Amino acid sequence: MMPRTPHTILRAASLSVALAGLHALVQAQPAQPTQPATPATPSAPSSTTPSTPSPAQPWPYEARPAAQDLPAGAMPLPATDDTPRPLVWRVFAGAERDTNVLRASQAQSDRIGLFGAGVRLDKSYSLQRLVLDADLTARRFDRHDALDHELLNYRAAWDFAVTPRLRGTVSTQQEQVRDLTDAGAGLMRVDRRTERRHLLEARLEPGGGWLSEAGVEHARVRSDERRAIDADVDVDSLRVAGGYEFPSGLRLLGQLRRGTGDYRDTSAGDFKETGLDLLLRAARRSALSLDARLGHLRRRHDADGLRDFDGPVGEANLVWQAASKTRLELHAARELGHYGADGGGRVKAWRLALAPVWEAGAHTTVTLRHAHERQDWEVAPTAPDAGREDRLRSTSLSLQWRPRAWLGLDAQVRALRRDSSLTANRFRATVTSLVARLNF
Repeated sequence: MMPRTPHTILRAASLSVALAGLHALVQAQPAQPTQPATPATPSAPSSTTPSTPSPAQPWPYEARPAAQDLPAGAMPLPATDDTPRPLVWRVFAGAERDTNVLRASQAQSDRIGLFGAGVRLDKSYSLQRLVLDADLTARRFDRHDALDHELLNYRAAWDFAVTPRLRGTVSTQQEQVRDLTDAGAGLMRVDRRTERRHLLEARLEPGGGWLSEAGVEHARVRSDERRAIDADVDVDSLRVAGGYEFPSGLRLLGQLRRGTGDYRDTSAGDFKETGLDLLLRAARRSALSLDARLGHLRRRHDADGLRDFDGPVGEANLVWQAASKTRLELHAARELGHYGADGGGRVKAWRLALAPVWEAGAHTTVTLRHAHERQDWEVAPTAPDAGREDRLRSTSLSLQWRPRAWLGLDAQVRALRRDSSLTANRFRATVTSLVARLNF
């Protein structure tokens, strides 16, 4: 394993971000921001760790992998105030009707109550910026109370600037979802998947369009289901990147990442991984915006060479503003990860999501989204998932109505279908939800 010094530094930096957030919560005056707020989207790290899945964009998690479930209540309203407030609290409550709560071949329906609260902080101090976005969502089932659970998602970031040309970010985040990898077994339980990242990165723009970046990161994934992709992994990594920004705003960078890690519940020992990536970013200065990563991941294990793997990885997020009130969002990704059950192996995943969004009125937004995910298990012949291939499709129609800045109502109908080479893992489900929310 690499020395734990970077991990210790990141934990200390994350604590500093949390303390600064508490201070800002006390000092923030919603009606009098220090200066006009920058866009409400928290600044994202310049790249993602190839070995761990990540959302394609900040909340709401519209591009989250289809193999994972996120309650409708966890999607906060976008900030559309003419003068955005630096501090916004939110609460939401609603109901769902789910025709297959176990995600099993034999469906059992139930009614579900959704309850939650969240906070968004976006505060600027001169060249510094502090961002916090967090949500806690509770789901309570009417007849299947063993499925009751809570999900906590958050991200805190401190964007700092030493000079206008030398900037950096310290951030910590957690993404928690329901993992459906083994849902076809029909077990009366909810498997949670929790992904945490601590990141410290710096960006230098010396002039002439040239760019350079460097960062250190600790990534941790824990899933209640060992058969999921990278279910129990810790990775410490260092990365460097360099590139050029064209006058059009297009950024092109090459990145090298080196990391070491281990698994919690296997005898595979430590591993080393190397990632080579090409990063492409086009800010929304016209009708198109693009954030893409195309790369190659290689992982080598110290004690068990049979678990080694390598291959192409990447993701792309495209937004096309087709008209003043219509846009198209596209997400595509390919992932590779470790298989932690009997014998080991690897899991390959492909995702594609397409979502046309129509602003039907000043207070109404309609979204139609279709997502397709494919997962293949290349594992030992004795493993329970030997030869397994899954195809999961999710189609949803959402209506978001916001008659006031402090009041919102969301309605959604979502259809899920998984086809699998393992008969027991096939299921169909339809979920309808209605959620009311208050901002204050």
